[in-house]
Amino acid sequence: ELTRRMNDGFYIFDQKNLVTKYANRSILNVLGYSIARMKAMGEEWTKEVVPPEDFPILSRHIAHYAPLKPGQKTRVVYRIKDIKG
Repeated sequence: ELTRRMNDGFYIFDQKNLVTKYANRSILNVLGYSIARMKAMGEEWTKEVVPPEDFPILSRHIAHYAPLKPGQKTRVVYRIKDIKG
């Protein structure tokens, strides 16, 4: 319920399997992708929407997820291209 009412884009990415597990309506509306397309693209979705110059930022950040303990938070800022590029 909460994520449906959020104005900010929010998604859950399964780093082990490299797939998007969930995306709220805000991020989908802003980017123009359907959840079905996002899930169908799997790992390729990230490669398509993250600009090449930002991909190393995201990759380094994901590499730091493993040592996080339950309750610890992390945050990263990177750009995402919408469906029109």
